Amino acid sequence: MEFYPAELATPPLALVALLGLPDLHSKIGNYLRSNHRPPINSISVPEPSGAGRIFGERKPLLTSGVSALGILKADWFVKHRQRRPGVAAVLFERSAVVGDPAGWQRVCSQLEGVRAATRVANARIVVVMVQDVAAGEVPEDRAAIICRQTGIERKCILPLSQTDLEGCLRRLARVLYEQANQFYLDDSRRILAAHAEQRTPPPELNCRICFKRLLKDAPVLLRQHTPLQSGEKRRGQEEKTGDRHQEWRARHVTEARRETE
Repeated sequence: MEFYPAELATPPLALVALLGLPDLHSKIGNYLRSNHRPPINSISVPEPSGAGRIFGERKPLLTSGVSALGILKADWFVKHRQRRPGVAAVLFERSAVVGDPAGWQRVCSQLEGVRAATRVANARIVVVMVQDVAAGEVPEDRAAIICRQTGIERKCILPLSQTDLEGCLRRLARVLYEQANQFYLDDSRRILAAHAEQRTPPPELNCRICFKRLLKDAPVLLRQHTPLQSGEKRRGQEEKTGDRHQEWRARHVTEARRETE
């Protein structure tokens, strides 16, 4: 498999977008890639206003035939693994949320923009409150407004404190992965439901749907086969990564063949 590009030779990983407070993106991204199992990839967006550029517009699913270019475009896997996140993690200073009304209004306006951008792809949202000290949770009245404006659950509003950075990052990674899993499962069901409406789809279209479901389901399946571990257990798990990737490819190639028969 060494002659295949990375996007074809390795299982897909969850992808999240980090929006706002760009000075923290490197630290958060490194933790998601290095400390969480399976790893989480991230892309950096300096301002929440850039969410529309990242999530873009959802194209309608093809329901008959395939394009003249073939089953999938050449960069389809790269695009969805590196440029189409399933979760938007929006970072704000705590002082902007609980401070003066002008700062709070800016937060609300930015959240509305992120919500509008992510609604196109039904992507998930996680709101992160950055603070220098352990100041506790966000006041409930502000948290309720954030949940209402973004359509998220209360557990998706998280603190990020410098005094307990490791614990906060661990909790953030767990919530991001849960939300990414839910996004990929929902999107996979959407793809399958649209395809199920076709009575006699051509084999090429069956292959297209198999590839798309494969990419969406893979991060969830990896979660089942890659438990969170530490120390010697984690190192032993990492040594088996190559074998697990081979099993992953063989299993899904078999499933794809069955669906196209």
